[in-house]
Amino acid sequence: MLKRLASVQKKSWRAAGELPLDKLGKDMTLIDYQKAFSRILNDRQDTPRQLKHATDLLCKMTENKSILPDFKSTAVLNKIFLKDDSGKYSDLYVEKLRQQNLEPAYFQIERCLERGQYEQAVELFWSKYDQYTEDNELDMFRLMKSLRAFKILMMASDRDDTDQLLKLITVLGGMGYLTQMNYSGILSNAIRYRNYDVCLTTINSLDTSLELSQGYLISLFYIFVSNDELVMALRILTRIDSQDTRSTLCLEVISRFELEDSWTLLDSLAEVSNLDYSLLPSSFLQISGLDDFEVLDAHLQCSLKLKNREAQKIMIYSLLSSIDNNQGHFASTAFVISFLKRHQLLDLLDQIDVDVVFHNISKYGNKVAAFGVAQLVKEAGLNMSTRNYYHLMKCECFGTEHDGVFRAAIDCLEENGKLEPDSIGLIKRLLKEANDTIAERFLDNLSNVDSVKAIVDYNFLCRNFQSTAERQKYKHDIMKGFGTYNSEFDQQNLRKLRL
Repeated sequence: MLKRLASVQKKSWRAAGELPLDKLGKDMTLIDYQKAFSRILNDRQDTPRQLKHATDLLCKMTENKSILPDFKSTAVLNKIFLKDDSGKYSDLYVEKLRQQNLEPAYFQIERCLERGQYEQAVELFWSKYDQYTEDNELDMFRLMKSLRAFKILMMASDRDDTDQLLKLITVLGGMGYLTQMNYSGILSNAIRYRNYDVCLTTINSLDTSLELSQGYLISLFYIFVSNDELVMALRILTRIDSQDTRSTLCLEVISRFELEDSWTLLDSLAEVSNLDYSLLPSSFLQISGLDDFEVLDAHLQCSLKLKNREAQKIMIYSLLSSIDNNQGHFASTAFVISFLKRHQLLDLLDQIDVDVVFHNISKYGNKVAAFGVAQLVKEAGLNMSTRNYYHLMKCECFGTEHDGVFRAAIDCLEENGKLEPDSIGLIKRLLKEANDTIAERFLDNLSNVDSVKAIVDYNFLCRNFQSTAERQKYKHDIMKGFGTYNSEFDQQNLRKLRL
């Protein structure tokens, strides 16, 4: 009767999944152990007691040769023993797994990852992968999950571990186990780290229909361009929505080719109209060797072959800017202007080009040639701004005479109705440093153009401006910050403008 009662009670315990702990291990089946381990895992008792109970029960289970721990049992046990910070119980657990001919690496890899031992986890993963990969009967997807391959993949991505990422992508992707979301997450980190190799591998595996943000696409573009992966950069370019952005990025690609090829590619580009020149690649603004007229002429001859007018304008601006950025000198600027004049292309110049030209002019004392450039600019239908005239006035400060300063100032007053504050500052310096009393009278009468013309005898000055002797009647010491004046070079540059 008592045996029958105990049997009924045992069945009721099993049905409820609530075997008393003092009864555990007595005539238990595998299902009983599974339920008991789950109870221990979900019990609110403190961790040391959980570990102690789980260890005791595991030892009782392994004493029974007829019961072997299965996947469900070890899945729960893994979670329990991962709580063991000391290693005392988890090491014993690993030993028990080995005694039962079960693979402890699944637990060990997870334990390494939980403890931040990434390198050890990776090493153990690959050793087990090599061990099991030749077994064709294995469920490889389940094996990869058990070996925590996907978790290692994400950790490698977070750490920007290029070698491991590429190996895992090759293995898991080759098996078809990576989803588009997997690739997208990896790509996101690769973009953040500017990891070219991972970006290239991942983007090739992404479905082109997967929508990436414009910011991601632009970042990808620059990563590929900086690594000379120009074909992929152009593929990315087709997915950029903004035409202005596409135009700018196109120039980045083009700038990576040899310069002559760059101009040809630029000519074939339809989307360069109304381009913001401040977005031009730095290589376009630092074209070297422009102090050599043969090199400069070769570039200019190439411009004649371009059919796209906007491409021609970009090319001329690039040459003028490069000259201004110390890749040439005033004679180089004069060479470009004279070339445009000879080929009736002065209309390619815009105001932004004029600004660059006169900024370059301000660095050299080519007094007469500078006014020659100003004349050609006006013939092209362009206006000279007050800032352009300030730079022209700076040019006229070179050497020991400064008549050109007054001439430029009067031209500016007539055309713009005012002078830049910096221009007025230059005239004040003439008064102070050159002791020029005309400068004082000039400043006092700025509001009356006729008066200032009379003060400097403007008409006589213009008629005789090319006469160095006439301009040098009144000499002074060279002003601080300005160099000497060479009349011979000035006349040579003027002749270039008249060719």
